[in-house]
Amino acid sequence: MNGTLCIKCKGKGLCGRLRCPILEKFKSFQSIAPVISGDSVFGASPPAVFVGSFGYPRVSAGPLIPPLANESEASVFEDTSAWANMQIQDIISMRSRMVRANTNFHVKDARSKENPLLVKAQELALSRKPVDTEAWFF
Repeated sequence: MNGTLCIKCKGKGLCGRLRCPILEKFKSFQSIAPVISGDSVFGASPPAVFVGSFGYPRVSAGPLIPPLANESEASVFEDTSAWANMQIQDIISMRSRMVRANTNFHVKDARSKENPLLVKAQELALSRKPVDTEAWFF
């Protein structure tokens, strides 16, 4: 996808795709906005953890939480083999509905047990089943 074309297009279909990925992502955000309008979000994490690269060696990491999914639905969010039978807009919509909770840390501290949020995120990532997760926004 050409980023400059997206800037010019703004969802008018200049790229020739049937559906605009940017508009699909926006629609997904709109669907979860009422669920996360408070100061916290609760859901079954697939288990999935986001680890950023911006600002390396200080990066952000934390669980990805789908607020509209129960435990049985949450496993599909990370099961790429289940995506083979899905349309691309469904995958974009599903992945865009995940809320990223994070904490900032230095990568050399990743093995340290001093950051309790990081330790919990590591435990969540090692889980075989979705884990009920709650995040608060400050």
